[in-house]
Amino acid sequence: MKANYNDCDLREGVDCEAEIRYLCKDFYTTPHWHNGIEIEMLLGGSAIHIFNGYQYTISRGDIWYSNYDTCHAIINGDEPVIAHIMFREKLLPAEIRDRVLTTESGTMRLSEKECCVAESLFKKIIDAQNKKDAYTSHYISAILTQLIIECMTNGSSSPASFSSSLCAKALSLIHRNYRENISLQKIALMLSVNANYLGRLFLKTTGQSFSEYLTALRMQYALSLLRNTSLGIKEVAYDCGYRSVEYFYASFKKYFGCSPASIRELK
Repeated sequence: MKANYNDCDLREGVDCEAEIRYLCKDFYTTPHWHNGIEIEMLLGGSAIHIFNGYQYTISRGDIWYSNYDTCHAIINGDEPVIAHIMFREKLLPAEIRDRVLTTESGTMRLSEKECCVAESLFKKIIDAQNKKDAYTSHYISAILTQLIIECMTNGSSSPASFSSSLCAKALSLIHRNYRENISLQKIALMLSVNANYLGRLFLKTTGQSFSEYLTALRMQYALSLLRNTSLGIKEVAYDCGYRSVEYFYASFKKYFGCSPASIRELK
């Protein structure tokens, strides 16, 4: 059973979402990434995890952290039970936030005792997110910080963890520069690799071509600007990295099936 985790990105105005996912046998996802920072832990069952191009089996006690530039997928799921949290970096104290954003994403193996502690922290966040009071965000921030510290200080790294990935570096550069006039050739030059090689690697790892990924990123940003700002279509086009309004208009209509103006009219 295929799942589209791109549908599980953080919604606008939401800083944290958490749940326990009980998944069926033969569950799998395509390679994907998210608009927030993600922490997941396998509570039961098993699966194969593809993480920035590396592939390995996961079982109870494996916990993984995905930054914005992480591309991963889960395949051959045998009824996996996954504790899931996705959050925005602003929930973390500055020192922890800087550590998280500068540490390469990876997977760790927790002992059974450590797994039980982490599971209880996941459940506390899940319970807290349904409360609506002045202290909820502070409480979630504190528990989330504790969870991250537990992982950083206790877990042992799996063989594929924290390994340099050319595709991950390319994704990071795209996310930092997609509003500029970037191209596969420019990213390849920044990484000192052949553009054709990088393009093939990118497609193999993410399931999308460089241009498809860049377009999707720009289109989602354009949609957000059209819905939430009063910027004109020309300003939106330029802010998304396009140098031609006509090309932006054509790309938007091809991607969404409607014009930018029609989105604005629905506000």
